[in-house]
Parts: sequence; C-alpha cells; structure tokens
Amino acid sequence: MAQTDIRVASTDYKHFAVMYFETQKGGVKNVWLQLYARAPELFPEGAQRMQQLAPKVGLNPSQGVLLPKSDQCAEVLA
Repeated sequence: MAQTDIRVASTDYKHFAVMYFETQKGGVKNVWLQLYARAPELFPEGAQRMQQLAPKVGLNPSQGVLLPKSDQCAEVLA
C-alpha cells in the first residue's frame, strides 16, 4: 500500500492554496504540487507561488500544466 503525505505548501487563505503531495510505493517516490483556487479564474499570485515552490521540492517549473476550464462537474450536479 502506498504512503501519501499531503501538506498545504502555501496559501493566502483568501484566494488560493498550493498543495504538496508525496507518495511512496515500492521504493518509488512521486512528488507533485497542485494549485487550488476559490474562483475558476487563475489567480496569478497562486501560480507564481507554485512556480517558486517547484524547484524546492525537486520539480521543474517549466513542466507545469494548466488544465483547461471545464463545467463538466457543475453540469452533472445541476
């Protein structure tokens, strides 16, 4: 079974939170960051903070991906 470590890496408590995830299974360690926001629009300070944190946890900031906006979940709940 994989062990997962989840932490709030950075937040302004009003607009965004950058979450740190680390899993270990079979001697393999995986690390990633996720940006969460209270609004559907990208919050620039949150994205900037995530870019700053990436090298500190061994990630390449240029390999980050922004997923496309989708109302799929909202449509399912409506």
